[in-house]
Amino acid sequence: MKIKRPISVVPVLISILIFSYTSQIQAATDGDWQIWSTAAVQGKISPLWTVKLNEQFRIGTQASEIYYQHVQTDVIFQARPWLALNLTYRHIHMKVAGEWHQEKRPIIGATISWSRSIYRVDNSQKVERHLRDWTDNGWSYRNKLSLTLGSNWTRFNLEPYLADEIFVDLEEGDIYLNRVFAGTKLHLIKQFYADLFFLWQSSKAPISWTDFYILGGTLNLRF
Repeated sequence: MKIKRPISVVPVLISILIFSYTSQIQAATDGDWQIWSTAAVQGKISPLWTVKLNEQFRIGTQASEIYYQHVQTDVIFQARPWLALNLTYRHIHMKVAGEWHQEKRPIIGATISWSRSIYRVDNSQKVERHLRDWTDNGWSYRNKLSLTLGSNWTRFNLEPYLADEIFVDLEEGDIYLNRVFAGTKLHLIKQFYADLFFLWQSSKAPISWTDFYILGGTLNLRF
């Protein structure tokens, strides 16, 4: 079903310059540079429950064309100091073969954390259901392992981190996507922080693996 380009429903601050090309824009290929921009807001509704809302845009084809947008809601329960459980719904609009399509993606997940004075290790695991309007539906599993250093870095309380995430097609039993992150969080004020990162994404293609190089940023407002 053909769908017009989606209109933002969450205020998004995108401080990037989108280059204009007079030639026809082609689909993203191996080695493509992209920009991912996210705005998020979250608030505690009780000591153990948190609600989050975010919207993300992805700009590909050498950072020249928006090809993806999602709105996501998360409900998180802090079951233990070291265990968080979450229910998530992501509504996606994305370009496939030049046409806009939709995907509805319910997600369940859990994050296990282990902290010491100068670092923290997080292991996030998710099971996702993909309800697509242009191809078959499916199931996937994600596992993200991250290492974050302490926040006592400069007056902005920087939190540098490294992370690796794999995606598994549960029907095929194969890894089809791998993401490697290097970034930092900047705690600008008490209720506001930014997350800046570089991401190397490698996805399985029919013949070989396709690599994308992504500069990303998230602006987070907390209540």
